[in-house]
Amino acid sequence: MDKSPPGNSEFYAGDINEIGRACRAGKWSELREGKFSVAHVIFPDCVYILDILLLSEVVADVTGSPAVIWDKPGKIIAGDQELWAAEIAPKNWVNSIACINENQVPALQKRWMEIHVREYEPEPELIVDEWMNTEMLQACYSFVNVARITIDRSIELVEIWMQ
Repeated sequence: MDKSPPGNSEFYAGDINEIGRACRAGKWSELREGKFSVAHVIFPDCVYILDILLLSEVVADVTGSPAVIWDKPGKIIAGDQELWAAEIAPKNWVNSIACINENQVPALQKRWMEIHVREYEPEPELIVDEWMNTEMLQACYSFVNVARITIDRSIELVEIWMQ
């Protein structure tokens, strides 16, 4: 059993009972290896829950569609809600991510990182450099794919976040 906590923001598509059980048992390695989910994406450590909430604005900018805001807490399936939690993402929000075209992902990543830098500019160590751009671009492609799988298979998407 791997009791190491989740990263700042991880998403898992699948059966919420399986994902929740793995979280409560501290089976982080197995969860990250895909043993309890259909698909997953782990964002780099500099991505915090606030960044995920800002994503709605970025998706709207990139796609030209109205923003779908994740403004209400989802159902918590594991965690203490102070340090970390596993929370079900709203279907309409997941759908907005799934609707991003492959050719829009680079613009999504670029715009998201611009907002990220603006939010954290007082902390120069969080300024995004080239390796971060590459890592985030891959995470963004994976995230769109995970959202599509979630919608196509009519399953849930769970965000595991850490404060």
